[in-house]
Amino acid sequence: EIRERMAGALDMHKSLIRKLIAKYKCYEVKTVGDSFMIVTADPVAGVQLALAIQEQLYYADWATDDIDAFYKKQCPCNLSKAEY
Repeated sequence: EIRERMAGALDMHKSLIRKLIAKYKCYEVKTVGDSFMIVTADPVAGVQLALAIQEQLYYADWATDDIDAFYKKQCPCNLSKAEY
């Protein structure tokens, strides 16, 4: 089930970014995993796109509580926020 949930999260990630690429009139060159290579003729649009992507990804509802719990169990370190 974790793989299916991660696949769904990756699809959502790509969809959010592609919508913003179109909105800011940029161009998707290629993707590898969750990484995008994006170009634009307008540097201001590139900065606006980068900020919009960060904001959208931050506020998105990833519905991944079970994934987070799974990885917390796998991690022997259980670091607090102050430790990383």
